[in-house]
Amino acid sequence: MSYEYHKVKVTVLNSKCPKYKEGDTICFAGSCLDKEHSDNVCMVAVNVIHLFIQNGQRFKNRPYQCTDCDETVTFKIKNND
Repeated sequence: MSYEYHKVKVTVLNSKCPKYKEGDTICFAGSCLDKEHSDNVCMVAVNVIHLFIQNGQRFKNRPYQCTDCDETVTFKIKNND
């Protein structure tokens, strides 16, 4: 099984969740969280986002929605390869 290394940047477009504000980012290097370049990290959001990242998906230029409760957060996911 081959593993492709992808750099991915996730940016908060808007948020009703107290954990995130507009402009916050989460960065990944392959399957690892890039803690040095990331803001606050919610594990519920990361769990959903990471499913896309681990499959090496190429992201369309559209928002992705966090599935946590009633607190909506919309992310933009971008490959940084």
